[in-house]
Order: sequence, then C-alpha cells, then structure tokens
Amino acid sequence: MLHAHQLQSGYGLSQVLFNVSLDIQRGEVVALLGRNGMGKSTLIKTLFGQIPLTAGTLTFEGQSIAGWDSDRIARLGLAIVPEGRQCFPNLTVREHLTAFAAHRNPEIRTPWDVERVFEMFPRLRERARNMGNQLSGGEQQMLAIGRALVTNPKLLVLDEATEGLAPLVREEIWQCIARLRESGQTILVIDKYVERLMKLADRHVILERGAVVWQGSSAELDAQRSLWTRYLGV
Repeated sequence: MLHAHQLQSGYGLSQVLFNVSLDIQRGEVVALLGRNGMGKSTLIKTLFGQIPLTAGTLTFEGQSIAGWDSDRIARLGLAIVPEGRQCFPNLTVREHLTAFAAHRNPEIRTPWDVERVFEMFPRLRERARNMGNQLSGGEQQMLAIGRALVTNPKLLVLDEATEGLAPLVREEIWQCIARLRESGQTILVIDKYVERLMKLADRHVILERGAVVWQGSSAELDAQRSLWTRYLGV
C-alpha cells in the first residue's frame, strides 16, 4: 500500500531523515519505534507532505505522491491522529465528527460515522455538545481518533498514540487499536510502550538518528531484547 524508498528530508539546511525506507502492506499494523528526537514525527510529516521530500521515492497504492500537498494526500485515503491531538477548540465533539466525514475506503463494509465512533468511545457520546477545549486529554485523544476514522481511511497513522494518558484511558486506546486491527484496518503507529505494541503490530521499524537501524516481526523483536536497551531506552 505505502512504499517509501531512500527518503531524505529535514528542516531548511538541517537534514533529519537519511535514506529511510518503509513498506506497509494492506491490512498490516506497523510500529515505528525510537527514542525522542530520532526522526519519527519528521518521517510522518514527510509522508503527509508537511515537510518537502529532498530525495527518494514515495508511493501510495502504486501512485507517486512525492511533492503533493497534504490535503491531496489525505483525499487518497490517508488519515493521521497527530501528536498533541490538535482538536479544534471552537468545534463541538459532534461537529468534529461530521465536518471531516468522508468515504475514502470502499473496502470498509460498515463505514465509520458519528454513531459508530460513539459506540467505540461512549464517553464521546456523553460529551457530544462540548467544545474541543472542554475535553480532558484522554477525551481529546478519543476524539482525534474518531475524527480520523470518519474519513474511512485506507491507512491510519497514530503519532504518539497514548502519550500523556492516564492508565485506564491508555488501556481504552489499546483496545481500540486492537479492534481496528481485527477489522483489517491498515495502521502505522508510534508509541513507546513496546510490550503492548508487540501484541498488536505485525512488524516493527526502529529509527536512530534519522535512519532505519532495524526492522522485523514481534517475535524477532522479543528475541532481541538488547535492541530495547540500545535503541529504545527500555
């Protein structure tokens, strides 16, 4: 589905990514791992056209998207739950879930809509009339996921999926990701909780100083615990 080969990008004269290659197949859950500052969010921004690609190739479903604007990339069926949630303070929960509704993945048998998101996150139903800035951090994360889901994406990207969340809310997010995986949703997820990601992800990719230093299955990552100390600080 997504093929990135030898990507290079950065900010002005400061290069951050060095020949990063990443492949995501339809129906896969891929975890992007690495310490803070190693280029994970920069890679996500590059995939979504928020940072210009300076070298390499980037295709989605066989079509080159290098140099495309972010909105055009999104309309192909990519959706992101951004780091920091970025909910709109002046929109209600329901308005978030209706303003961005689309049907970008015809393969989804039961399209995501407001009611289906409320079934996934009952707390959002209770807060349907509240503005984005009236929600707790956990509620904002649920809303950010719901906002992405109602676009019915082909590829869902979660940047720092459970960062800063209370344990109970974090568990709810993990359960949501597990349900999405069971439904066949293709996912790229960034998070620091490696033990949980090993139960969810098919493959893992580790970034170190803007370069891919390892990739493999959950079983392979579990068998090489030295990688955790070396690259993940676990």
